[in-house]
Amino acid sequence: MSTELVVEKKGGQGQQFGDTTLTKVFVGGLAWETQKEAMRSHFEQFGEILEAVIISDKVTGRSKGYGF
Repeated sequence: MSTELVVEKKGGQGQQFGDTTLTKVFVGGLAWETQKEAMRSHFEQFGEILEAVIISDKVTGRSKGYGF
């Protein structure tokens, strides 16, 4: 899985963001076959992951290709 993570610490007007210790990150463009454990293990290189969720269709159970 090829992913680039870009974090910008300053807001649009040069102000620092508050505490980002607990931040939810949208992950789009996932392959349909991506499992949440694979996504979790990939992002653990950037820090502790509290939860990994891949969104699936309620009817078919198939991944929608994005998660958090």
